[in-house]
Amino acid sequence: MNASNTGAFLLAAALLCGCATHDQRTIAAVRAAGVSGRIVAKLEDHGSLAPGDLVELKRRGVSDAVPIRQLDVDGVDYIVQRDEIVMLRKAKVRTAVTDALIAASDRFAHDRYAPAAHGSWWVDPFWYGPAYYYRDPLWWPQTRLSVGYARGGYRRCR
Repeated sequence: MNASNTGAFLLAAALLCGCATHDQRTIAAVRAAGVSGRIVAKLEDHGSLAPGDLVELKRRGVSDAVPIRQLDVDGVDYIVQRDEIVMLRKAKVRTAVTDALIAASDRFAHDRYAPAAHGSWWVDPFWYGPAYYYRDPLWWPQTRLSVGYARGGYRRCR
């Protein structure tokens, strides 16, 4: 085996083994529980679990570790609403799963709607524009006017 084949093999092994949120045994157990293919695809492909998906996982008897890991690793792409939390409580979804959903929703909201730290004037060097810092003559005039007054005269040194 030459070096290029070894590198390709290691890259393929890393891509196939290190990217999954759940291992194949966990996915097989979820399929055996009778969970719909749509939810299994979300678990395999780093999808976002909806509250209805969490209810179905609970009804099918899937371990709470599966949705908690999915929510912790892949998160969600929405902000959870109060009526969805009420629906989860009525379906008797465990508090740990609900807390993981709320935390994932908070991370999504923070990542999407929080102001960026580099956009503030005390951090961002381009807040005033590049002309402020680089003295562009078209933006920042370089002409100066000096007015002065001196009293006395010219004295000759010997």
